[in-house]
Amino acid sequence: MTQTPTRYERYADGFDALGQRSDHSQAPWVRDLRNHAWDRFNELGFPTARRGNERWKYTNVRPVAAAQLYVPLDLDPEHGMAAETLHLIAPWQDSWVNMVFVDGQFSLSLSSPAGPDGDTVGAGIRSVLSRHMLANGSRSLQDHLGKYASVEDDGFIALNTAFLQDGA
Repeated sequence: MTQTPTRYERYADGFDALGQRSDHSQAPWVRDLRNHAWDRFNELGFPTARRGNERWKYTNVRPVAAAQLYVPLDLDPEHGMAAETLHLIAPWQDSWVNMVFVDGQFSLSLSSPAGPDGDTVGAGIRSVLSRHMLANGSRSLQDHLGKYASVEDDGFIALNTAFLQDGA
């Protein structure tokens, strides 16, 4: 594993814990993608408001960088969230296809993956990017995951990719 700068130790602890839980349940190419993204995050860090970094020139990312990282290691994506509460705080229409993620984990019980015409998102699996697909190394997933947002030049993309577990 890459030597982690002191300022990112809290992220390293979360990455190690996530790796211990998921390394045996992810295809080798997914593990390699996550590890490469982690290495890139350690090299890039968070973007800074400096000359030559136009995308982040006027953005203070210190509050985000200083925030405590929470890596949900349990497999309870609801975390006590009730559908009624969700409907009060988020845009919601029962006729929409709603995919709900709580702390980065897809929640089937809070989602409504079937649209009004009966089409479903994920065709009955947990989500389009499910843990099942990560574990079994879906060829379709391998063709697309990590290909559209590059970890090479953006610390946020690298950090997000390093911690991927679920998605749509």
